[in-house]
Amino acid sequence: MDPDNDLPRTEAVPHGIPRTVQLPKDLSRLNDPFPLLTELRHIAPVVRARLHDRWNVWLVTSYQAARHVLLDTETFRSDHSWIAAADAKYVSPMRMGLLDWDPPLHTEARRLVRPAFAPPAVRDFADQVRRRCPPLLQALPPVGTADLVAEVIEPLVNSAVGTFLGVPWDEALGRGAAALIAPVDDDTARKHAARARDALAAHVDACLSESSRQRTSLLARILTEGGPGSPESWLPRGQVVLQMFVAGRQSTVDFLATLIRGLTGTGTLARLRDPGAPLASTVEEYLRHDGPIVRGVWRFAARDGHIAGTPVARGDTVLVSLAAANRDPAVFDCADQVAPLGRPDPHLGFGAGPHYCPGAPLVRVMAGTLVTELARRFPRMSLAPQQRDGCTTDSVFRGPRAVYVRPGGEDADA
Repeated sequence: MDPDNDLPRTEAVPHGIPRTVQLPKDLSRLNDPFPLLTELRHIAPVVRARLHDRWNVWLVTSYQAARHVLLDTETFRSDHSWIAAADAKYVSPMRMGLLDWDPPLHTEARRLVRPAFAPPAVRDFADQVRRRCPPLLQALPPVGTADLVAEVIEPLVNSAVGTFLGVPWDEALGRGAAALIAPVDDDTARKHAARARDALAAHVDACLSESSRQRTSLLARILTEGGPGSPESWLPRGQVVLQMFVAGRQSTVDFLATLIRGLTGTGTLARLRDPGAPLASTVEEYLRHDGPIVRGVWRFAARDGHIAGTPVARGDTVLVSLAAANRDPAVFDCADQVAPLGRPDPHLGFGAGPHYCPGAPLVRVMAGTLVTELARRFPRMSLAPQQRDGCTTDSVFRGPRAVYVRPGGEDADA
């Protein structure tokens, strides 16, 4: 069966109003999930949806409803302990770390790690990225084809993010990380992911201690040595960094691949090498238009409430579709098109509220640096004929597995 033709099924109630929408197995596996998300948003800003034929959730599809859920942290919590008991067995083993904690733990943990994401640390990170890009690009062939994901994007993200977090990249770590971001759609997958999580958490703890001792990572030193008034003993540091590494690394790879493929395919890349080019706004627009998070972010109702007028009961699961919200035509004109000069309203690609992604500055630095370096070195770069449309993946994130290009342009000798 073609997953793109696997349209949602609905249970009908009187007057033809859909009651429950049966979602495809995983939206991130669809080559183009946006027609489906548009269809769901036309139904309502929040719809009742069923995942994996067993789990009912509220799927939030509009921009305003998404912001409401993300900002109302008293009603819609991140900690899955608020979930209804009948659904607890479906929760992914990756629900740990900053993304999945509530205050006061989240507040204290975020305060502790904040210096690692402050402007001086981001500038140091940017310098590292700028140093890492030239050797990777110099290795690309001036003629013929190259896969930018395998030859540039993954090595860049692996080394830069690993150094920043204090967790050096290796293939064993990569295999374990892949197990943790694979869709958890049955008990076997859940047990496999739980074993990988426990093994990697111990590995990450050891890496943090070594990185702190050698003073190679500010974040590792903060988590190992503690901060002012924040002894490290209360914080499961391995979980914090493991989630950052696993989720942050893959989502960044997927976004950079989507961004570079889009800019190259539209002939926009070369125009972004000039100092006055709208580089920053272009990156933001791609984050809005085609970010790596498709299915959404999870919240759990800690009390009865409402989303866009729809009653939600305590214990209900809420899934906020950032991808659907970011293409809401009520907020963004021509929402399905890329507008390089930017938009008046902020996108939700990094979330909103207290759980806004702390790594957002790092993603922007990598995107801006990579685009600039590629545009300067390969202004005539084009997509190669073997490049396929769509974004398919084996993870919960969405992005092309490969981006085949001709660095020297279409008329370069093959």
